[in-house]
Amino acid sequence: MGLAGVLGIVAWLPYIIFRLHKPVPHPESAWLGELVKNFGTVSSIAPMTCLAFLTRRFFNNDFADWTSPDNQHAVWQGKWVGLESFVDQATLGLGWACVILFILAWLRGGKLRWTVLRLAVVFVVFAIFIGVVWSSARSNPLDYTNSLIGSERITGGRYLYPALMSWFVASVVLLVRAAPEPPIVPFEQREKPHPVKPKRRAR
Repeated sequence: MGLAGVLGIVAWLPYIIFRLHKPVPHPESAWLGELVKNFGTVSSIAPMTCLAFLTRRFFNNDFADWTSPDNQHAVWQGKWVGLESFVDQATLGLGWACVILFILAWLRGGKLRWTVLRLAVVFVVFAIFIGVVWSSARSNPLDYTNSLIGSERITGGRYLYPALMSWFVASVVLLVRAAPEPPIVPFEQREKPHPVKPKRRAR
């Protein structure tokens, strides 16, 4: 983990140098400054924005749908579309598959349990981070509705779907590697087939 952290910081250095010498390439790239200046506003809209980013990775985007008519409070405007409400159109239920793999790993216990738990925590933390960034970029002027709309599969999904896929693939690999293999019997202890005696013909 320590080496991975060091490599991650080193990989960020070119980006940091670029940002120090170049102007902000896009208005949303100034999210950190907006977070500092409008911390109170961001802290009021970020929780619901993060929840929208998370739930839309598991539920149908027409069902997990929010807006803010008064630009201050989030209002659910989704609609029930049957059992499809429980399935995200873009991943066909990949989020729930990750949850099932997490439950299987938890039941197996041991180190596998905590490893898969870390994978789930990484996904949740990343979703919260994206939600905070999106809220900060729309805090001045405040645009709560657009902050919630950012959780849609076309916008928010492009950030979180790769992380969701990584969670799924890593969980499958860990469960397969942890599956018990059949014991190898030494050659000396293997049962030898008994010779079949030829049947005598009746006279």
